[in-house]
Amino acid sequence: KTDGRRLLFLSIIVGVVCGVLVMATSFIVLPFVKLTDVSKNYLKYMFIISAFYMIAKSINITLINGVFYVGGDTFFDTYSLGVTMWGVIVPLGLLGTFVFNWPVILIYFILSMDETIKIPWVIHHYKKYKWLNNLTN
Repeated sequence: KTDGRRLLFLSIIVGVVCGVLVMATSFIVLPFVKLTDVSKNYLKYMFIISAFYMIAKSINITLINGVFYVGGDTFFDTYSLGVTMWGVIVPLGLLGTFVFNWPVILIYFILSMDETIKIPWVIHHYKKYKWLNNLTN
């Protein structure tokens, strides 16, 4: 429990640092790329979305693939991926692209939401401590 709490705290810090680095990179890269104005605008927003994605990804990878696995809960990742990615994100992305003709940047935002929409569910699972199993028996 104690190590899981520490790792969660560190994952938030690392995610924020990575997000800041992505944003800093955008200020370095954007002036030097030769793109149309529309493409450059897309790239700017993609950097912003990616910066926030880094925070969510850091938390989820640390908890799901680190803390939960070490605690003996290896099924949660399969279940969470199946529900969020294949049950929500991919169908919504397909509908937005081919049925509703949503803008490109909105589709990119939707496809990047898989980690973000998992956070409340992952934190709830973490706080229940059902992932904490005695693996020494």
